[in-house]
Amino acid sequence: VDAYTIGTWSSKISYNSVKKHGTAEDIAKLPPPTARNKRRGEKLKGEKLILEDDIVHDAGPGQFVYQDRAWCVPESFQFPEKINRLEGWRRWLHGAIHVDGAKKWWIKPYRKLCHSDLHSAQLKNAFTIEWKPIFTKMMEAPGLEIPTELKDIDEAFVQSSFETATGYLKSCFSFIFKASEEKVDAYTIGTWSCKTRYNCVKKHGTAEDIARLPPPNTRNHRRGEKFIGEKPILDDDTVHDAGPVQFIYQDKAWCVPKSFQFPPKVNRLNGWRRWLQGAIHVDGTKKWRIKPYRDFRGRTDLHSDKLRNVLKNDWKPIFTIMTEAPGLEIPTELKDIDEAFVLSSFEIATEYLKSCFSYIFKAPEKKINSNTVGTWSHKIRYNQVKKYGTAEDIA
Repeated sequence: VDAYTIGTWSSKISYNSVKKHGTAEDIAKLPPPTARNKRRGEKLKGEKLILEDDIVHDAGPGQFVYQDRAWCVPESFQFPEKINRLEGWRRWLHGAIHVDGAKKWWIKPYRKLCHSDLHSAQLKNAFTIEWKPIFTKMMEAPGLEIPTELKDIDEAFVQSSFETATGYLKSCFSFIFKASEEKVDAYTIGTWSCKTRYNCVKKHGTAEDIARLPPPNTRNHRRGEKFIGEKPILDDDTVHDAGPVQFIYQDKAWCVPKSFQFPPKVNRLNGWRRWLQGAIHVDGTKKWRIKPYRDFRGRTDLHSDKLRNVLKNDWKPIFTIMTEAPGLEIPTELKDIDEAFVLSSFEIATEYLKSCFSYIFKAPEKKINSNTVGTWSHKIRYNQVKKYGTAEDIA
């Protein structure tokens, strides 16, 4: 026993090992079976839980504490598997009851969940890949308005809104409904999200379905095929100013359109230009001037965790350092930031970088100029400088 390794101990005290080799007293002390501790290949038949009471408790934003932080869902929370679209829509609109331990908890509507609410990559992937695509599309149904108050979303509204949204799906993805009604009703939400993808519609949809598709972009072109975007047909060549509440989606007003993405693999000069001046973004049939990227505020301005992470990890570190260059003053008026100022300020900031991170500039100039903003933000990190920097850089 004393010679057992910690791995052996962890194996021997696992649920299935105790169930197989333990005494009657050991087995009696085990917790009730769950989806995580059942034997592989064995269908779980959970024992009926003994609840403290029949009260359904509201799960607040910081109700559950585990993994060194507070969460709005318990650690045992999982998205239901093989759920059909109606039941999924019901949970999407007004949440669901989840039993954790000896209590019942009311989980908020799934449409209000975000990645920061989910504690594992498995949950985040299920939410992004299976739940969001189909139900986001259903919420776009013309004439469908989701009440802001949860008390107004009763079963009658769930049913009527489901019918409205289904009618919209039939108009956009008619090829799906050519199967028998019984088969269509049995599709899981994961199947629905798969069938409504751009590439699936492009391959199997009718001429009308394909005509309703958005223009191709870097995310929806066929894998392995180089994307050559079609030139959008614009209403006119006017560049419209994107105000702070110009675009409405996800039940909120935003200063950037839903199609906005940070440009991938942009070098430091082009990134600096966008940091100071902003950029023109084409959304639909209009051109919009997006404010300078230095003015972005995470959750207030950017609509997804992916965008917020790109701003935080790729853009802010390098350009925040560059704006600290001695003698560099950024004009408060955007009209004063012309191309001449962009280039001169870039030179000043680059000299400052050379004084702080000289080891980076030992590479060939061509390679340095081709480094993306993400690469720069990585190379100026404390640990990178500590590992690869010169004595002056470290000092």
